[in-house]
Amino acid sequence: MQVEIIIPEGLHEITLGQYQRFVSLKSDDEMFLAQKAIEIFCNVPLIIINNMPYKEVTRISSRIFGYFDSKHALKKSVTIGGKEFGFIPNLEDITFGEYVDLDTTIPDWETMHNAMAILYRPVISRAKQLYKIEDYESSHKYSETMKEAPMTMVFGALVFFWSLGTELSIAMMESLEEEMNIASKQTSHESGDGIAASMHSLKETLQSLKTLLGSASIQL
Repeated sequence: MQVEIIIPEGLHEITLGQYQRFVSLKSDDEMFLAQKAIEIFCNVPLIIINNMPYKEVTRISSRIFGYFDSKHALKKSVTIGGKEFGFIPNLEDITFGEYVDLDTTIPDWETMHNAMAILYRPVISRAKQLYKIEDYESSHKYSETMKEAPMTMVFGALVFFWSLGTELSIAMMESLEEEMNIASKQTSHESGDGIAASMHSLKETLQSLKTLLGSASIQL
C-alpha cells in the first residue's frame, strides 16, 4: 500500500504543539526519534513508518531536523486561525502581571504555548507598521490557539527576548523595585518578600531561555 507523505517545507509549517510533543519524548534513540519526527511532523501513523524503507525514513527525518539549524528573526505579527496576533510592541513596558506569568511559563517547553499567549495577542488596531494589541488578561486565554503557532514565530520570539535579556532585565528590575517599595508600604512584610523573590527569579528565567535556545537545534 502506497501512502503519500506530506513533508513540511520548513519551520513555518511545523507548529508549536507538534514541537512540544516531540521534545517531550526525551529519548536518545536516534531511529526512534527519526520515526517519531515523521509521525508528528508529517502526520503519518507509526505502523506505516515501520514498513517504510530505512533509507526513506532517514532521508525524510534528516530533512526535517535540518530545518532547526536555521536562524530565526522576530515576527512582529502572525495570523493564526484567521486572527492576527501581534508581539508586545514594547517589552520595556511589560506589565507586572505579564512578567510574573511569563516568568513561570517561558522556561519550559511544556508551557511555551502559555508564554506565547503572553507575548502575542490579537491586534485590535493598526496604522501602517504601528499596532495595538489586546490588553492582557490571562496566559490561558489564547494558549490553545498558540499551539498552532508556527515554530518560526516561536524561535524568533525567544531569540529576540534573549537578545534583550540584559537591557530588559534592568528595566524589569527597576519597575519591580518600585512595585516592591509600594507593596512594602501598603501590605505585609511577607508580600514585599514575595515581589523581591520574583525579581531574583528573573536572572534564572533569562538563563533558562539561553538553555532553551541551545536545545532548539535538533540533529539526528
